[in-house]
Amino acid sequence: MDERVSATWRARLQPFARADPRRAGRELASTLVPYSLGWAVQLGVAARWGRGPAMVIALLLAPLMAGLFIRLFLIEHDCGHGAFLRRRRANLALGSLLGVLTFTPFFYWRRAHAEHHANHGNLDRRGRGDFSTWTVHEYQAAGRLRRALYRLSRSVPLLMFVGAPFKFLVEQRIPWSMPWSWRRAWLNVLTTNLGLCALAWAAHASARLSPQLGLSTVVLLFAPKLLLGWATAAWFLYVQHHFEHNYWAPQRRWHFDDAALLGSSYFDLPSWLHWFTANVGYHHVHHLSPRVPFYRLPQAHAAFATEFTAVPRFTMVSSLVCARMKLWDQDRGRMVDFDALER
Repeated sequence: MDERVSATWRARLQPFARADPRRAGRELASTLVPYSLGWAVQLGVAARWGRGPAMVIALLLAPLMAGLFIRLFLIEHDCGHGAFLRRRRANLALGSLLGVLTFTPFFYWRRAHAEHHANHGNLDRRGRGDFSTWTVHEYQAAGRLRRALYRLSRSVPLLMFVGAPFKFLVEQRIPWSMPWSWRRAWLNVLTTNLGLCALAWAAHASARLSPQLGLSTVVLLFAPKLLLGWATAAWFLYVQHHFEHNYWAPQRRWHFDDAALLGSSYFDLPSWLHWFTANVGYHHVHHLSPRVPFYRLPQAHAAFATEFTAVPRFTMVSSLVCARMKLWDQDRGRMVDFDALER
């Protein structure tokens, strides 16, 4: 990594790397309040009129609730970078609490995500906080079974609707790949799981207050928004780092800023979608300086827009082509689909 270049970008973005407690409070309230109200409406309808009407309301509210869920997760994400609030302890405390609501142990995710920032685009340090990516040569050298498994692992529908729920529901309950030396993270996994058990107990207790409100109804009300939220989060992560003219380099030639500017996309979204996704579309700026809070990312991008012309830009429509990108072709210096191997 070229430390001089990285230090220069950090210095240039430093004016934006300042938390604003009042702004942070408004951002948190504007997410938690409607999220809580949405739940109150659904549970109230279920208690009064039963599962059928409640499920109709749940499906109608699913996009809104999924968006708020994603936004809560990304506030936790900013806490993990120490960016959301000024004080370190405040970030750690808020992140830990939000981790229960998002099914994501804060300290485990924080440490694993730091490895993603330190290694993405590095061919010699793949598989750390990102989707597994093979080179064309590795794919050609693999046996049939391994090729088939890799094809499955790169199926975008499976990643979104099977892989993401598995990650949140199973792997983050017992993260078997996490080193035992990460003691604080393991303790946080335990406390997060206990917090989820407490929520489940509260749901069960509330279900007993009304004959219309059973525990299975509560679970069914949860399901649509969680599945949609997790699937959307997986797609955004995919688009942010998996596109044709991507950046991958071996350790000896890998540069932090090249990985941020060429290996992270600018997802140019409508303003309302930027709000729900906490400006995560400005991913190139985030990778250059993770200490910039999400509510300052648009300003940071605008300040240096003329220098970000090489950053890959996608819209909702143009991003769909990213689903075809499966392998890194070292000879051609770009990502390709499986069909390219036949040509």
